[in-house]
Amino acid sequence: MKTGHSLIFFLLLLATLQDGNACLYSFPGKKILLTGTVGGNLTFECFFDKPGQMKILCKDGCKSEDILVQTTEDTAQHGRYSMEVDQSTVEYSMITVYVSIADLTKSDSGRYHCKAGSITSPSEAQLFELKVEDAPTTPQPPTTSRPLFQQPHQPPPWKHHLQILLWEHLLQIQLWEHHLQILLWEHHLQILLWEHHLQIQLWEHHLQILLWEHLLPSREWCLMCGWCWSS
Repeated sequence: MKTGHSLIFFLLLLATLQDGNACLYSFPGKKILLTGTVGGNLTFECFFDKPGQMKILCKDGCKSEDILVQTTEDTAQHGRYSMEVDQSTVEYSMITVYVSIADLTKSDSGRYHCKAGSITSPSEAQLFELKVEDAPTTPQPPTTSRPLFQQPHQPPPWKHHLQILLWEHLLQIQLWEHHLQILLWEHHLQILLWEHHLQIQLWEHHLQILLWEHLLPSREWCLMCGWCWSS
């Protein structure tokens, strides 16, 4: 069932909000706009082919000095920057990695890149443009921030919906296979019936030949002796 599951990660084109933190989905070649507030935490998602490959978060020119965090592990943290693999996506052909920036400042504004392998690899980067704004001056209701390295309590609704669609597709394939098997058995049975019918006809024909061969000498004998009446 792993096949075809890469479709999961191309269904999301809009931003969602999780536990008071911005949580956005990125796709290679498309720049995603992020906004945050000074002192807040920002979480967004990048996608990689497999858990064990090198995962890199870098900023601006994405040179060696611009690397913020890099790891081949499922979790990593360097200062205010962290990465965490969503274990519920490991079985798919593309995994989700939560990237978090804690305690935002104005200097965090800029362009960020998610890359696989190395900063010099030809793999296409996933681009983000972050703008950090001042916190609102009006009192805001308290929000509960999602701690770093904590898995979401429930998967996004689209995952459950897609699982249903995949099960329906699998069931449809099984029904078609069952129907095809029935058709093949019916066809095979028809062939057996025709072979049986042909065999009966051949035996009848063979029996007629034997009868004629049996009757023919008797008729010739009676004709020779003059015993047969004319037919």
